[in-house]
Amino acid sequence: MLLASTVVLMAFIQLGSGITCYTCVNVYPDLEPAIYDSECGVDDYHNMDNTIDHLNSCATEIYFHGIEDGPVMRGCSSEDRSEGECIYLATSVACFCTTDHCNSGLCDHCYNKTLTTEY
Repeated sequence: MLLASTVVLMAFIQLGSGITCYTCVNVYPDLEPAIYDSECGVDDYHNMDNTIDHLNSCATEIYFHGIEDGPVMRGCSSEDRSEGECIYLATSVACFCTTDHCNSGLCDHCYNKTLTTEY
């Protein structure tokens, strides 16, 4: 299952201080009703109703398993990540950033880099 198998994005809990990230998914409205937003997959996402405070970094993960407009997840990383860092997984790409509401894009900068894969 898409949401259950993701390792990159998780921590949809309120932590208090730190940066504020957009938090949403555009698939499985019945499984994730609190963070579901059909507009989550648009570039330049700005739904202030779907945010979370986190200590380290925000993230966006885009799935591309054979469909043109794959599912998108926005949230925060449970690990320290660098500004602009990209991680390439078998069926997705994730990008990270470190300022408030920075995860509004769709990781366009990741598609122009040399691929390095994490498993």
